[in-house]
Amino acid sequence: MHNDTRSATLFRSVSCLSGIGLALFALGCGAAAVSEQNPAPAASAGDEPPPSAAATQPAPEQQAIPVKVGRGHLRVQAEVAGKSVPARAKLLDEERPVELAMGEAISAEAGTRRIEVSLLDAEMLVDKPTQQLEVFVEPNKRAEVKAAFPWAKVQLNLLVSGRQQPPTRVKLVRGGNVVAEVQTGAPMFMVSPGNYEADVPLRGKTVRVKGLVFFEGSEQVIPVRAQ
Repeated sequence: MHNDTRSATLFRSVSCLSGIGLALFALGCGAAAVSEQNPAPAASAGDEPPPSAAATQPAPEQQAIPVKVGRGHLRVQAEVAGKSVPARAKLLDEERPVELAMGEAISAEAGTRRIEVSLLDAEMLVDKPTQQLEVFVEPNKRAEVKAAFPWAKVQLNLLVSGRQQPPTRVKLVRGGNVVAEVQTGAPMFMVSPGNYEADVPLRGKTVRVKGLVFFEGSEQVIPVRAQ
């Protein structure tokens, strides 16, 4: 009798425990189903916080500060053998070349300026050379431009078959161009240094004599040998 009672009680306890386990299992399955049906939304780019207004606004453009060009002055001088000589000067940067008075300061726009200086007197240099110079003019300052022309002092003696000839007019040629006409046997003359040729009139024709070299800063007596 007692055994039957303990068996019934044990059976009822096991039955209750089984019911509780089944209920917990059912609740767990239901939660899992709900979780699968309503998944948590994934993070997207739209969920990121918007950038600040300072980051999105473009940086203000820097305004260019106008540069005042201003004006200065320049003065031009020409020299041969350390002495001032008359010359013609032009300012080449303008729409039309502007004549400059030698030795006088003139107003000029600031910046790099191009100047052309030409000798006018064959007594200074017989080939009357020209130089082009660049000078920087600063605002409210004066730029001094000195065109120093190199020189050589020369006397030509004409020889034909080794014999001295009387004074003869010959043409000096440099770079294929006639640059001056001088007389042989005459006193020395001033000329730009360099390599020259001479066109000599001889027996009704012109003979070109090559290989004449005038050295800078020198005094030379040079034979012109024509055949």
